[in-house]
Amino acid sequence: LFKLDYNPNYKLSMYTQFRFEEKGSNLSGNTGKIDEIIAKKRQNWRLHLRYRVSRSFELRSRVEFSWYKDDELSRGFMAYQDLVFMPRKLPMTAQLRFAVFDTDDYDTRIYAYENDVLYAFSVPPYYGRGIRYYLNLSYKPSRLLSFWVRFAQTHFADRDVISSGLAQINGSNRSEIKLQMRLKF
Repeated sequence: LFKLDYNPNYKLSMYTQFRFEEKGSNLSGNTGKIDEIIAKKRQNWRLHLRYRVSRSFELRSRVEFSWYKDDELSRGFMAYQDLVFMPRKLPMTAQLRFAVFDTDDYDTRIYAYENDVLYAFSVPPYYGRGIRYYLNLSYKPSRLLSFWVRFAQTHFADRDVISSGLAQINGSNRSEIKLQMRLKF
């Protein structure tokens, strides 16, 4: 892993990182009595940029590439743009993301952390070809009461059926909505 951070001032920060991993694995389809071991190589390169437009508004951008090689080489790509809004005069926060991804297969999937409701997190794998977006809102009208709402949707351009079994979705969209309220007493 190689990571280089650059923070020229309070408003701007960026980093780039390159990760390389190699593992030995059994060759699939091996018919011999002894399993043949082949090297499986995974590489990722990421460029991330954060820019504070003001005290209330922040932009985050990321581009990431993924390569995986065993018998064949497969590639992946993901880019997203985050808008984060934290108004100083209102007790609320809004986070919006729009992501585009295109990977050859699941081996070149790319993970990206997503903001979520309180005490939850989301790190979905971006794989296949499509777009994903989410909106996360939090509102705290008083010290004792807080609300969260999250809506996320993935649209796959390369399939008409998502998942299998009881989780199967007949269609190319996967959506989720979360609502949360906290009352302290």
